Amino acid sequence: MKRISFLAADVLSDAFGRTPKKDLDADREIILSKEEVAEFRDCLKELAHTHRSAFENKFISESPGKLFHLADYYEALLGDTPFPRNFCNAPMVSTVITSTGELQPCFFLPSYGTIHDMPLEQALNQPSIQSTRLRVKEYSLERCQSCVCTLKVSPFTALMDRF
Repeated sequence: MKRISFLAADVLSDAFGRTPKKDLDADREIILSKEEVAEFRDCLKELAHTHRSAFENKFISESPGKLFHLADYYEALLGDTPFPRNFCNAPMVSTVITSTGELQPCFFLPSYGTIHDMPLEQALNQPSIQSTRLRVKEYSLERCQSCVCTLKVSPFTALMDRF
């Protein structure tokens, strides 16, 4: 194994075939409690201290800051704080092609077409996705403001497939 990565469970979107929920009670077993968020923060502090070299050599893909962002996200799900600000560029460096050929700017945003509608290069540069990319950059999409994802990679990193 070359590296490990940590992600939070998304409970707000319809990504991965889920039905979006307005009421989070159904996901209480997934969402951390206030006490669990505090314990998670303590674990992250210890991890950042005891495994510093694993962060430095990128064996742990996320930085300690990105991991603390996950704790902030769970705290926000409880309604105790606002959702942490995301700095995402997923739609600028990648696209999702689903098993049915749908194209999505990321796993959490709606489809903007299919690979069956037009050539891929044309689909990737159509006005609707260009507008979505601009709105992601501006942080103006409501979904982005409560998103669990923290993907922010340089175009070079994306080209070299080093996410």
